[in-house]
Amino acid sequence: MFELTKKIFCLGLGTLTFTKEKAEQVVNELIKKGEVKREEAANLVDELVKRGQKEKENLKEIINHEVTKILGEMNIATKVDIKHLEDKIKLLEDKIAMKSE
Repeated sequence: MFELTKKIFCLGLGTLTFTKEKAEQVVNELIKKGEVKREEAANLVDELVKRGQKEKENLKEIINHEVTKILGEMNIATKVDIKHLEDKIKLLEDKIAMKSE
């Protein structure tokens, strides 16, 4: 079954596009063509959906990494940077308020 799954992806049916419905459609077509047995269908659909989810997660990680890298190169403040500055401002405000009392 792994070879069949590999063949599906090589045909240009990228796993990122696999919703459960799309996977079921593809597998049903393979059943009609006799390339997959009906008993294997559920497992193949599950495998396609899992692979699609995994690839989406991997793509999200790559995008997050690249965006963070680009923001760093552009010297744009991140949420962490802003939170750090807010904490410093709050600390200074508290010090000023203590001296005023």
